[in-house]
Amino acid sequence: MPGVMVGEIGKKLGQNGIDNGFAMFHQVRIPRQNLLNRLGDVTPEGTYVSSFKDARQRFGMSLRSLSGGRVFIMTMSAVNLKLAVSIAIRFSATRRQFGPEDGEEVPVLEFPMQQWRLLPYLAATYALDHFSRSLCMDLVQQQRGLQGSSQSAWQVRGGAQVPAASSV
Repeated sequence: MPGVMVGEIGKKLGQNGIDNGFAMFHQVRIPRQNLLNRLGDVTPEGTYVSSFKDARQRFGMSLRSLSGGRVFIMTMSAVNLKLAVSIAIRFSATRRQFGPEDGEEVPVLEFPMQQWRLLPYLAATYALDHFSRSLCMDLVQQQRGLQGSSQSAWQVRGGAQVPAASSV
């Protein structure tokens, strides 16, 4: 179809089972009744109008719809990292190798090089888990605020902060 480009985003580290793509439209006419116009609209004269006076606030509202998906991907990455690190550490603790000639073999986890390799990932797992939980709670507070009649200054600012933090 002329003016329409569809593509695939490609592989995502640790999330290859999730299929993401994109659609781009260039000089494509769409009937006004088919517009996705929750945040703004186009008048019959062709003028764009929005209920938001501040462009930054409108941009933050636009990004909110993407935040849930990003937070979910980050949370699933934390879950996968927890599983991988726990498997690696348990295996290293049970696998025995190279003991004294007259004694028992030593668990691989006792070797400093193995600890040097695994323990930073264990620390990163705790950090990512804490960050993803915190960001998830921030997102829940944002969504609750959107359902209420009034928004606090934190909720207005957070509309741009949650997406920014989830794309790190």
